[in-house]
Amino acid sequence: MGARLEREIRVFPDPTREAEAAARHLAARARVAVRARGRFSWVLAGGRTPEGLYRLLARRWRSRFPWEATEIFFGDERCVGLRDPESNYAMAQEALLAHVPIPRRRIHRLRGELRPASRAAEEYARLIGPLPPAKASPRFDTVLLGLGPDGHTASLFPGAPAVRERTRTVVAVA
Repeated sequence: MGARLEREIRVFPDPTREAEAAARHLAARARVAVRARGRFSWVLAGGRTPEGLYRLLARRWRSRFPWEATEIFFGDERCVGLRDPESNYAMAQEALLAHVPIPRRRIHRLRGELRPASRAAEEYARLIGPLPPAKASPRFDTVLLGLGPDGHTASLFPGAPAVRERTRTVVAVA
């Protein structure tokens, strides 16, 4: 039987309170995962939406989060260089990863600079591994996603072919 997914919608009066609640929730989930399995696997969201949360975690939660046992993955990446201001990795590095004691080997970057983009997708898919069978436990403890005003999440736009993908874990989106 697969793990039960949490389904709860919470509304906050401002981004600061939202980030504080998200940090508390993430830290609690991380501690539970580390106690149960010795690690916490977290897929980071890209874009600017999570930046406040990442900065808060780096400042106020640095010593209260099991960084040494955390595995970081990325939900999406732009087809840009490692240090490009549009890079999701660059934003996460600047806002969070450079400021917490997470071992570099536990940060699994999607290499957006590779060409063609399908090469980066294939490489990341090999890193993540095959899709788990239906009803299997989730591969990641937490997947953080933002939602754009046009309804997109993780570079998946409504109506785009990638939204209908059912066999690949990672796809290149032009």
